[in-house]
Amino acid sequence: MSAITVDIGEPEEAMELIPRNGPDPPDVQPAENPGHPEITLEFCNKRTKSFVNENTGTKKFVFDYSGTAFENGIFEKKSSWEVLEELLTAKKMNVICTPFILNYVNQKLLDCAWFYALHVVAALIIFIFLSIYVVFRHRLIQICLLAVVWICFLFLIFKICMKSVIGKREPLSFYISCTVNILTHFLTIAFLYANTYYSYDNEDTAWKQFVLWFLPIIASLSAWWNLLYVLRKSPFGKYVLMLQRIIISFSNILVIWIPTLITFSFAFLLVIDGSITPWQSLNQKLINGTTEASHLESVFAVFQAIVKTSSMMLGEVDANDILDSKKWIVSILVLIFEVFAIIIFMNLMLSLAVDDVKELKQKAEGEILEIKVKFLIEVLQFYKSYGDWFIKKKWRSEKCSLLAASFHTKSPQNVLILTSDNTYIYTNIEFENVDWNNIPDKVGRTREFAVNT
Repeated sequence: MSAITVDIGEPEEAMELIPRNGPDPPDVQPAENPGHPEITLEFCNKRTKSFVNENTGTKKFVFDYSGTAFENGIFEKKSSWEVLEELLTAKKMNVICTPFILNYVNQKLLDCAWFYALHVVAALIIFIFLSIYVVFRHRLIQICLLAVVWICFLFLIFKICMKSVIGKREPLSFYISCTVNILTHFLTIAFLYANTYYSYDNEDTAWKQFVLWFLPIIASLSAWWNLLYVLRKSPFGKYVLMLQRIIISFSNILVIWIPTLITFSFAFLLVIDGSITPWQSLNQKLINGTTEASHLESVFAVFQAIVKTSSMMLGEVDANDILDSKKWIVSILVLIFEVFAIIIFMNLMLSLAVDDVKELKQKAEGEILEIKVKFLIEVLQFYKSYGDWFIKKKWRSEKCSLLAASFHTKSPQNVLILTSDNTYIYTNIEFENVDWNNIPDKVGRTREFAVNT
């Protein structure tokens, strides 16, 4: 599946140190001090040989994974996922971006593409079926939704338990994402069971109406947010990251936006004083005209003024309706509002959004790669911790290779051939005494790159 492949390009920091027929790798650790070698930029370059065919534009790489956890999943009691996690924790993205690491990551992501596809399918089923069920309360849709949501919910609990067993301290972002996912599944399950529960209740209470009205709204929003979170690892992940970056930038200018919104909301509310809908007066009478408005109704009038002003800040001014009041102060207020809130403030937000998009385009590949490596670490942890127990040995066959418990111990192919038409090929060859003429430009089955090299 090409949806989660990664760019195996040539970072300048990495490639300038790679010799064309690089020397044989030295002994990594002295015998008296055994242990896993430290994965550094120099180490990766020494374990990589490269060649470029100037006639065809084909790039060829040969890697030496011997003596590392990348060869068979574990070396000197250190797993490959631990090595990757150490690189991420130390923020050594320049090391991860070397062809030596990217070749391993790319092959493993392709092998577990089905695992990610299940994530996407489950998130899509929850989002689409939930949206349909909100409108058409069909029993079959409810059963399908419950089955998928419960499976996802139990797998999420299983994932948290696995992290606890491993004993590694996870970052705050992991717990936030787990909390959001648990909340999404819980609200969806509550909404699906609420209709069945209240079907046995004949009383039409205000609380019952509120629950049946509020739960589908929150459940739909949570399912939408969960779908965006899952799609971060897809080819559309850069757009999700752009949305995330723009939201962060907007939160930084809330200190300007909120006072501006409140100021003009109260100004319009007091000046217009209920003469135009929805600008209701704070001192309005109730329908019977004998009782003053309650505090709740006054608060609602203020809230409506804020909502109306926020829509005006987006350009929906409705100036004709406001100017019908034929008051000097209203006309002057509208003019000041248009200059500050619409022209100046909106241009400020647009300029920030454009700058964020430009910056993200330069850093998107690195951020998406980091997300994919984190996903790969979780898959490797799952297979290492529960593969032999969860997956029966009788399933290990070529027909069921997707469910092979040896995923984390499978050795990567050490030859990568990048063709000029943006396809890549894997094969195996001895690292020592490489003869580039013996490595053809095209062999076997090719796959398309998801990211330009």
